Amino acid sequence: MKKLFVLLLALAVVTGAFAQVTTSISLQGQVKVLNEDSQGQFVPKGDTYDTFTFKASTDTYGFSMTDTNWLTGLTAPDGFQGFGDIRDWNVWYKLADGKVKVTFGNLRDATFRTTLTGWLADFGAMDRIAGYGLFTTWMPMDGLTVGLNLPFGLTAEDTADVLQKADIGLQYKIADVGTLNVLVDLNMVGDDNVFELGFAYTGVENLTATAIYKGELDAEIHSFVVEGDYVMDALEAGASFMGIADASTDFAWEVNAYGYYDITEKIYSGLEIYYWSDETYDFWGNLGYNFGNGLKADLSLGYNADFYYAVALKYAVTF
Repeated sequence: MKKLFVLLLALAVVTGAFAQVTTSISLQGQVKVLNEDSQGQFVPKGDTYDTFTFKASTDTYGFSMTDTNWLTGLTAPDGFQGFGDIRDWNVWYKLADGKVKVTFGNLRDATFRTTLTGWLADFGAMDRIAGYGLFTTWMPMDGLTVGLNLPFGLTAEDTADVLQKADIGLQYKIADVGTLNVLVDLNMVGDDNVFELGFAYTGVENLTATAIYKGELDAEIHSFVVEGDYVMDALEAGASFMGIADASTDFAWEVNAYGYYDITEKIYSGLEIYYWSDETYDFWGNLGYNFGNGLKADLSLGYNADFYYAVALKYAVTF
């Protein structure tokens, strides 16, 4: 408890030094009350969703930190053990009237990242700029952002090698059309170069069409995904196709389609269909009731050569 008091006091001191200070807590998970094996289980979403984030900033500089597994520290059997795992942290400065931003820290930056709307395909998004580094972005004109990350780590390394492992990013936002992202993860030291390209088209109302390509050049692995997602009132529907060409294996692909419909303000439903090139498949549907404030009761049923189902209570809380 003493450590918790010291932490809260430190946050209070920092709060007084910045114009804008925000903290947020996010928790997600479910209790599967019953499944096809007549079993039940508590299933938290884990470190990706159970987070504590602290941000402090002025107009020209700031700090951000996100902690995961923080519940482990709070509920340790022998008392408060502090934070769980610091997922990422950074200190940043804006220069040249805000056109240049310099960031130091353990990064988890999505500036040059295109993501799928449905997130059903195994290839869900472009990579982030991640790990310890010195990251600089420059906005030379409206809509265009250029970035360079130098991955300086906690262990000393020849600067020439660091330069050969830089991350280079480019983003261009085309008004009323969409956003193009390019991310190059160089590694001329270990021959592990990766090139990624993503475009999200938003030129038609209610429709998002996304295409992503990832080339692991030295390994001769090329993967891509295309997806269309349409939202109209209470209905959202979409489909995607993903393919992977690997020099050492046959071409593999995955296709899926989905539809979600809010039957009433409280009752919702969904359907997802998956089919893979190895002739395996999965059909999944659900019907649920939304109590509000992140609490839901959900019945899901599926078939992937065997029938499965689950009755669950789901929670999602964010402050």
